[in-house]
Amino acid sequence: KVLDEVVTNFGIREFRFDAATGFYLNGKNMKLKGVCLHHDGGAMGAAVPLRVWEKRLQMMKQVGANAIRTAHNPMSPEFLDLCDRMGFLVMNETFDTWTAKKSNAEFGYNLYFNDWWQKDTRDVVMRDRNHPSVIMYSIGNEIRDNLKDSAGFKKYRDQQELIHSLDPTRPVTMAIFRPNDAGVYQNGFVETMDIVGQNYREEELVRLHKAKPQLKVIGTENGHTRDAWLILRDNPYMSGQFLWTGVDYLGEADWPNIGSNQGVVDRLGNPKPRTYERMSWWSNKPMVHIVRSAGNAGVGSLVSDWSPADVDTYDEANVQVFSNCEEVELFLNGKSLGTKTLPNDDAPRTWKVTFERGTIKAVAKNKGVVVATHEMQTAGEPAAILLTADKNNVENSFDDVVFIKATIVDAKGIKCPLADDMITFSISGPGVIAAIDNANIASHELYRGNKRLAFQGEVVGIIQASASKGKITITASAEGLGEKTISIQANSSTK
Repeated sequence: KVLDEVVTNFGIREFRFDAATGFYLNGKNMKLKGVCLHHDGGAMGAAVPLRVWEKRLQMMKQVGANAIRTAHNPMSPEFLDLCDRMGFLVMNETFDTWTAKKSNAEFGYNLYFNDWWQKDTRDVVMRDRNHPSVIMYSIGNEIRDNLKDSAGFKKYRDQQELIHSLDPTRPVTMAIFRPNDAGVYQNGFVETMDIVGQNYREEELVRLHKAKPQLKVIGTENGHTRDAWLILRDNPYMSGQFLWTGVDYLGEADWPNIGSNQGVVDRLGNPKPRTYERMSWWSNKPMVHIVRSAGNAGVGSLVSDWSPADVDTYDEANVQVFSNCEEVELFLNGKSLGTKTLPNDDAPRTWKVTFERGTIKAVAKNKGVVVATHEMQTAGEPAAILLTADKNNVENSFDDVVFIKATIVDAKGIKCPLADDMITFSISGPGVIAAIDNANIASHELYRGNKRLAFQGEVVGIIQASASKGKITITASAEGLGEKTISIQANSSTK
């Protein structure tokens, strides 16, 4: 008679880090193109359905990411299951603080580190060591403890040795805070690390490699700049980098903002304009994408539309085209504005365009063959709601959701990126509106409810099933825009 059972999935792979040539997976030399991820699921809070993570990780794969840093705490085992199945490599991070407090976080784990670090570290390693996605552990993020003396050395060494005793197959690193100030490059600390990790300051790792080429190095937290990317691209010894962050997250914001917008994608999973630049660097799939400066003659942030806020005063559009293809030709209302080749430094191709209403289109070619296109059209006045579902069925399980997107469009179906109408959702059948969001980091509207102002022309309702069978009907409406209805099917859980 079976009394207990544990099922452990496993994967077979071999990896290694080399001081001169970086990271290898199954014998293949490759770069770790990583993102850092916070634990929250946006409008779903801290208890995140797996479908939310799956959708986010799918977006990360589209961008070209192949690695995740869990910032700055252990993620759920189900999250690591997803990484196993989807082929991500994981830096599994344990702590954000040791004993020294951080500003605005005086009452954090620093109060418990001495009593709990050993048990918590043991629990993390024992729980996660069978996940093939995990390739290294990080034991700290921007630690403020003094690393210049024997006590600081011991704190690191004790954690590293404990992990090695429980899991000798994976190296240990940490995200060192201001290494030059901490003196770790000179005092022998970095020589004790399996892999030297630090946040930003990519040039410091270049100098460290030149001074001490026997050390393995990695960027544990990095910005989105082209300079940072080129350091990874052009230096074989750089194992990888992890962007801060993969997805916009709640908290760590100055009021009135309620979250950070440093993600590759927003809380709804929408790519930012600069995300397409990242795709041009990371993705192996041919791609091309047009962006422009929001204001006239290069003023303002980048936007991904051809619908200026004030058409009458918008004369000169500073256009950037992100592409990994050999040639890009730009057209405005069918007229060619010229062809430009791929720069050696991966810079965007730029045009100054006299604005005209209509269609702007980029055509990308490799070896003379069209491999990718992108076009944008000028939107008219808001006229209707376009309602779409990211899938047509939902399981009766906490872990499954469907994202219903309400997009405000003009009479021709073109998205109106400046529309901010109030969208109201209603639902019938065996389903509930679990949350509603618009990705605006300054919005104080409730996530639990049925209405929200559109942001950049969109609102998303997150739907869960309340029974195992039946048709769920969702309606979105707005004053002056009418209403639209869409249906999905509730199914029984397969788990």
